[in-house]
Amino acid sequence: MSDDGVPGDSAGRAGPPEPSPTMLLLIQGRLVERLVESELAPLGLTIRQMGILGHLARSPGLSFTELAARAQITVQSMHTLAAAMTANGLIEAGPGVVRGRAASLSLTPLGHERLREAQQRIAELDERSFGSESSVLQRRLGALLSEIARQEGPYSGGRPAR
Repeated sequence: MSDDGVPGDSAGRAGPPEPSPTMLLLIQGRLVERLVESELAPLGLTIRQMGILGHLARSPGLSFTELAARAQITVQSMHTLAAAMTANGLIEAGPGVVRGRAASLSLTPLGHERLREAQQRIAELDERSFGSESSVLQRRLGALLSEIARQEGPYSGGRPAR
């Protein structure tokens, strides 16, 4: 440790970093993302597509603009994603879409089915990762993450100030 209390030596060279909760979450998040993608791939879904299905299940009739805002992507990207999901039979534009009026998007029966299957796979992954057969620390982590989401919202932590 250097004289100023920062990890390192007296020559000013940095020592090994202390584990940072932010960096640990980032690393673990990437690992979990890969696990989730591997669970969704057999269903022909990505994480983003599952999110779109979830938004439309909760709020049928969203426009491209509303859905893009919820998914935190551009409207142009939403149009591209929606076109692929429409071609795959997962979502559809509501009847009577006319020029100048916002499209009303909703799930198809196949979209509802894929969302249910995806949710089941995620529930099974949650059980393997945080359930009764996991370590005490993993169970505590799962409980803490759930509590944070309940109290502060699932996406509240670390938002940059505007």
